[in-house]
Amino acid sequence: MALLVLRLVIAGAVLYALYQIYHIVLNGMAIGKMRRIAAERGDMSGLPHFQVAFPDWPSDKLRTVYTRIQDTIALDDFPLFPDDKLIDLGLYEKDVLEMTEELIQSYGGQKNLPAEPLQTARDVVNYIGKATPSEGTSNGTL
Repeated sequence: MALLVLRLVIAGAVLYALYQIYHIVLNGMAIGKMRRIAAERGDMSGLPHFQVAFPDWPSDKLRTVYTRIQDTIALDDFPLFPDDKLIDLGLYEKDVLEMTEELIQSYGGQKNLPAEPLQTARDVVNYIGKATPSEGTSNGTL
C-alpha cells in the first residue's frame, strides 16, 4: 500500500514537472517571437504610431496609456503598435482588464462600463477613451 502511494506521489511530481517545463517552453517561444518582431521594427518607437492613430487624444494622456501598456509587456522597450494583438505579447484578459480599470480610475472615468473584447492595443485605448472624460478628444475613439 505504501509503495502504491509512493508511486502515485512520484507520478504526480513528474506530471507537475512536465507541466512546468511545457509552460517554460511556451513562454520562451513567445519571448522569442516578440524579440523577432522588435528586431524587425528596429530602434523605432511605437508612440508615434499611436499619435497618428489617435490624433485627437491629449499627448500626455496617450503617452501615459502607451507607457502603461508597454510596461505590462514582458519584453522591455518593445515597440508597441496600435494593432498588436495583446495575447501575442503575453498579456491575458485578466491582466488587461486590471490595467484598464487602473488607468480609468486614475483619469476619473466611469466605473462598471460594459465589458468589451480588448484584443489589440487600439481596443484598450478606445475603451479607456470611452470611459474617461474627453479632455478635448472628439469621442475618445478612432
